[in-house]
Amino acid sequence: MSQPQPIQRIQAMPGPARVAIYFGGILLILAVVMAITVFVFIVTATNQPRTQAAVAPGVGSITEFVQLPDDDAYPSTLAIAADGTLYTASYKTGTIWAITPDGTISEVPNTREQLGAIISLAIDPDGNLYALDHTDPIDIEGGILWHVTPQGDIHNSLVLAETDQTNVRFFDDLAVDGDGHVYISERVQDGIWRWEPETNNIVLWWHQENTSDDDLPPSPGGLAYDGSTDSILIADATLHTITRIPAHSESPQTEAEIIYRYNGTVKFAPGFDGLTVTPDGKIYMAALGQNALATLEGSEMVILAQGFRGSSDVAYDPQRNELYVNNWDQSYLQPQNIFLFLYMDIPPRLPFAIDRIELGDG
Repeated sequence: MSQPQPIQRIQAMPGPARVAIYFGGILLILAVVMAITVFVFIVTATNQPRTQAAVAPGVGSITEFVQLPDDDAYPSTLAIAADGTLYTASYKTGTIWAITPDGTISEVPNTREQLGAIISLAIDPDGNLYALDHTDPIDIEGGILWHVTPQGDIHNSLVLAETDQTNVRFFDDLAVDGDGHVYISERVQDGIWRWEPETNNIVLWWHQENTSDDDLPPSPGGLAYDGSTDSILIADATLHTITRIPAHSESPQTEAEIIYRYNGTVKFAPGFDGLTVTPDGKIYMAALGQNALATLEGSEMVILAQGFRGSSDVAYDPQRNELYVNNWDQSYLQPQNIFLFLYMDIPPRLPFAIDRIELGDG
């Protein structure tokens, strides 16, 4: 007599047993699919090549300037001092690094121990370094504006409230005008705040109104001071605009002028973030939405370089006619969703680096 086949045995079982086997089989299949998905995701994510940005024809040359020492550097910001020292900071640890023009890196003392998640750096006319600290890279609660010396003396300059009792605030970037006033962008309430150093006098200086035909929410982030016109420049990440406001305006809201607006297809929208201005007024913008660097030529945006790994900021060295661009690689700051409700920490594309563009004489 032949033995019953497995399927026949299952069919002969009581109803509850058949149901248990049925659902057990489904769970086993899901587990296998999930395991394969996790394996493929990890192999793919951890073996992505570190792309090197390339410049457009006639722009100059681009090289990797420095590799930062930490595996969790996440350099979110750039600021350059009068002597050419470049400063950058970690959004994961709060560490600030000073980098000489020849590429020598030194850690600013005490920053790793005292700071949390630096989103922006700025230098005032007297050479003071300001650091905007979210305190935590994920659980953001307002912010702290620190004053930091190259020797590592750190003191709290201003505490930025987490909410206005209605909305959470996301402070994003800094700029300092010729008189030392500090400007702080805030992306949730779409405003620019102005602070008088050594005081508690901080006021909402300007509010970004929604000027988009698509009814997109504004997101003013990048700030820069243009000394050639004594004005503040504001880059909006979702409206894709650059706005200019006289620094000493008595009515910033009415004197704000949009000097550039992107009107192309959404696929190629720049997603502006940080920006910088040369002494003669030329503007360079980090186009984070395209991982690119751009400039304005008249009323047109021109892409100068592309292929960065998170180009959220740019700094200009007037002594050497060079630009520096960060590779933030910010997408790996949070766990990634790899299957249904499963999230995993995926390592970034190491090492973290700052790129340099030598513009030459052109």
